Amino acid sequence: MDPMDNVYMKVIMMSATTRYGNDFPLKRVLQITHFQVVNIEYSSGATASFTMVAYTSLICERQTRLHFTYGEIVGDMNDFTVTDFRTGRKTTYHPKNEGGGLGGGDMGLMRTFVEAVRTSDQELLGTDVSEVLKSYLTVFAAETSRREGRVVDCAEFEKEIRAKLEV
Repeated sequence: MDPMDNVYMKVIMMSATTRYGNDFPLKRVLQITHFQVVNIEYSSGATASFTMVAYTSLICERQTRLHFTYGEIVGDMNDFTVTDFRTGRKTTYHPKNEGGGLGGGDMGLMRTFVEAVRTSDQELLGTDVSEVLKSYLTVFAAETSRREGRVVDCAEFEKEIRAKLEV
């Protein structure tokens, strides 16, 4: 399911943060997130949750677990295994690591962006500005949920932001 197909989402986020003040080398207040859980309910009733944990034995190594009705995807930035529960079939994929951070993803994104600009072919990006904006608005809604301790309706949140920008 493409999350951007749904106009209406509700987001709730919980996290623990540490504040670093004037003793921090950058001499400004930063909030560092140690863990967070973001729960999303789509207008269809489908749900998704995102969990980030800072303190694990795999520091700076990302793990991905996506669970569905008929299967799952489990990976660690080097290998991703897709399991079909109906057939029991497992297929493992090994994405290309192009160097840099995030398992090579940073370099891959930059390379694709440069190629899209060079050829004037936005299709190479697999997304457009409106989808990127909705993605960021979802993140900002989650942060609003964390700070205010309430469920945030993403459609209403977007309306509020747009209204503030029109002032």
